[in-house]
Amino acid sequence: MNEKWDTDADIKKTGEHAGKSVQQLKSELDSLKAKSKQYQDKDQPVPDAIKKQEHEIKIGRAHV
Repeated sequence: MNEKWDTDADIKKTGEHAGKSVQQLKSELDSLKAKSKQYQDKDQPVPDAIKKQEHEIKIGRAHV
């Protein structure tokens, strides 16, 4: 395949975490992990909302 890409391709960041730095994402993830640990220390299930947020940030960091 001899497909050529335009050298001026404009790639736009989109999504919830688009304007955040890696440090901001790490800080948010650390905060969510602390919340998860609080639930785990009490032998309670971690709410799905916290799990979902952690997952989204991990994916967001992978694409930064």
